[in-house]
Amino acid sequence: MEQYDFAKVWVDSEGVRLYCTDTSEGDDLIVQLKQLVPNLQIKETSKLPTGETWFHHITALSAKDNGLMWWLIKEFGSRGWEPIGAVSYPSAFHPGDDLHYEFKRKSAG
Repeated sequence: MEQYDFAKVWVDSEGVRLYCTDTSEGDDLIVQLKQLVPNLQIKETSKLPTGETWFHHITALSAKDNGLMWWLIKEFGSRGWEPIGAVSYPSAFHPGDDLHYEFKRKSAG
């Protein structure tokens, strides 16, 4: 049976959120983003029970949020991740739209 990793990029008025079941890929993307945007701040992370970080919440950087989101989308595509869904909807909790982009890629293991 084939195995897959999944990822999601989510942007709203509170910043960009990066979810990735391939934790080393998520960490690598954050390292690259910090090089591109030196004042980048991680507001919150979540870890698997084994200690790897699968979620990063990048604090709102106003106009840069959309640029970060599109850079992440481009990077997932260039790294062999297949887009499987995108949705934009008005949020009751955040002003403006919530934009969600989801990807999958065959796992190595």
